[in-house]
Amino acid sequence: MNKIETVAVIGAGVIGKASGLSYRNKSRKVYFIDADSKRVRELRAEGLEIYTPREAENIAIADVNFICVPTPTIDGKFDNSYIKKASEDLGKRLAISDKYCVVVVRSTVLPGTTRDLVIKTIEKASNKKVGQDFGVCMNPEYLREVSAATDAKNPWFILIGEYDKRSGDYVSEVYKDFGQTIERVSLEEAEIQKYIHNLFNATKIAYFNEFRVVCQSLGANTQKIFEFVAKSCEGMWNPKYGIKDLGPYDGHCLPKDTQALLSWACKKKLKLKILDATIKSNAGYKTYISQKK
Repeated sequence: MNKIETVAVIGAGVIGKASGLSYRNKSRKVYFIDADSKRVRELRAEGLEIYTPREAENIAIADVNFICVPTPTIDGKFDNSYIKKASEDLGKRLAISDKYCVVVVRSTVLPGTTRDLVIKTIEKASNKKVGQDFGVCMNPEYLREVSAATDAKNPWFILIGEYDKRSGDYVSEVYKDFGQTIERVSLEEAEIQKYIHNLFNATKIAYFNEFRVVCQSLGANTQKIFEFVAKSCEGMWNPKYGIKDLGPYDGHCLPKDTQALLSWACKKKLKLKILDATIKSNAGYKTYISQKK
């Protein structure tokens, strides 16, 4: 098994710092790289080993290098500039190194980013070949901002998207003592899983906020109603509900009840955009299924 002696974390914000601290053990050195000079000073004052990208040019590349830089949305579009810069910097350092190492994208990135941007950028900057001179993985994080340090040390799920088995083996070695089963998939599967994860949370919050307005219009105790839904609704207490490919929702209740409540809400001048979109999405999936046959 590969012995991981050094781990680097590029991007020492909330997620990067928490992740890096969780990777440390008695036999493994962890250092950080961050372009924010103020953050570098602050973390050095805390006793962490951290470098600016320029300083890191003189530091030996780590066995495993986690990219934890921001991936903001600007004007409604995904901004990959931080990911690209981190990849370029790693590629330049890899160019003067003789050892095999693994680059791990931990930032949330759109499907295809790791393969089409990160790998190609590193190969161009290093003049080396993925799968031969270096490995690549995509390892999504599920940390909550308010409890990132605790979550990083006690993950409830570990997913590794791997370019190849050798790459995945290196990252699995980092997580071997975390006490969780490690799932291994392709790069693209790991990338899209993280977005499905985040968007489910966003949709659930928006869904209940829509019905918060409905309940308030009726003078109902919203919190009590929602807690009852959490107890009665199989989609809340059965984690596998809805994830099997059983086709669009159908049967006696769901089609009629979705239409009935939407019609009622329209008469009450209540906007249920998610419910409306759900009905349209279900109809669209029916069409999609019929066209596949």
